This record gives sequence, C-alpha cells and structure tokens, in this order.
Amino acid sequence: AEQLSDLQRRSEEHELSLRKLPYNEDVLKDVAELKSSSARLAEQLSSWKRECVTEHEGDAARAMSSEFELVELRSTNAQLAEQISDLQRRSEENELSLRQLPSNEDVAELKSHSAMLAEQLSS
Repeated sequence: AEQLSDLQRRSEEHELSLRKLPYNEDVLKDVAELKSSSARLAEQLSSWKRECVTEHEGDAARAMSSEFELVELRSTNAQLAEQISDLQRRSEENELSLRQLPSNEDVAELKSHSAMLAEQLSS
C-alpha cells in the first residue's frame, strides 16, 4: 500500500511538472520560428558577404587603376624631367653664345667706324 501511495504521489508530481512544460505544438511552433529567423539571418549574412566581396573587388580594381595611373605619372614626370634638363642645357648654351656676341656698344662702335671708313672711301 505504501509503494502504491508513493507511486501515485510520484505520478501526480510528474503530471504537474509535465503541465508546466509548454505543449508540443508551442515548442514546434517556436522551433519553426527559430528556423525561419535563422534562415533570414543566414540570407542577410550571405547578402552582406556578397556586398563586401563586391566592394572589395571594386576597391581592388580602383587600386589597380590608381597604380596604373601612378606608373603613367611617374613615366610622364621622368619625360618632363628629361625635357627640363635638356631645356636648361640649351639655355646655358644660348647664354654662352650670347656672351660671345658683341655688346650693343661694340656694335655701335663698329657702325660708327664703318660709317667713317665709308666716308673716307667716298672722298
């Protein structure tokens, strides 16, 4: 009799604890909602990954384009530096040539001397 009474008491306790648990339908509904939410989050994560890859590819393309432009600019700068150097050399040569030309005073003196010689020859 004691065992039977103990068994009944334990059965009632077990039944009470089962009543406190959510119904299977509620649990299944919650699980379905969690799965749906998980799928949405996975899709959002996948979308963000695609956006990041696209942005990264765009950044890489811009970096390559910038690198190409930098190489072109360096080449252009080198060409301009050569041209500047050549112009400086030619300018120095021109200055030397100008120094070798007679001054305005020398030219005036030669004209005057030439005019005087021409006058002497005509007389």
